[in-house]
Amino acid sequence: MRFLDLDVAKPDTQTIRAAVELLEADYPVLFPIDTCFAMLMRFSETNVARLTEILGHALTPLPVAISEDADWQALAGGVPAATADFMQRLWPGADAVIFDRGHAGKILLHMPAHTPNRAFHTLVQLCDFPLIAANAGITTQDEARNRFAALEYGFWDEGYIPAAAAPQWDATHSPPVRIVTAS
Repeated sequence: MRFLDLDVAKPDTQTIRAAVELLEADYPVLFPIDTCFAMLMRFSETNVARLTEILGHALTPLPVAISEDADWQALAGGVPAATADFMQRLWPGADAVIFDRGHAGKILLHMPAHTPNRAFHTLVQLCDFPLIAANAGITTQDEARNRFAALEYGFWDEGYIPAAAAPQWDATHSPPVRIVTAS
């Protein structure tokens, strides 16, 4: 795996554009997101299957990062007005929201804010497509090389410190209810 240097607080535009080009070409990319190093791919059913194989487990709910211009309501599979109003107040930000898309399964949507990880926010904004953003379960370059030997590219910030897990909301209720997890 080839690692490209990245500064999540002050990202270099050329480095972010390289990540966008790889994602546009349907390459899986290791990238620091708000709370972890994640495996990113352009959202498609084919790429969901590829990432499931790469990671070795199902992606349930399916974690998807979206830009501020994204049609998140279409991804969510239809949204009541009260939920849409709630989402307008919530996003962009750290919170993620689970929607049930019926036969298509559950999706966990996240619209990242520009802080503290400007690199991830910039990447998501420059992509004109949603991104699957699944926790890669690694914290070091050696772990990444060992676990994802076939992966070509990773973006790495030696000083990256993941943020605490963000709140999640269950939008199968209207308005959505906060999911409380045991710590």
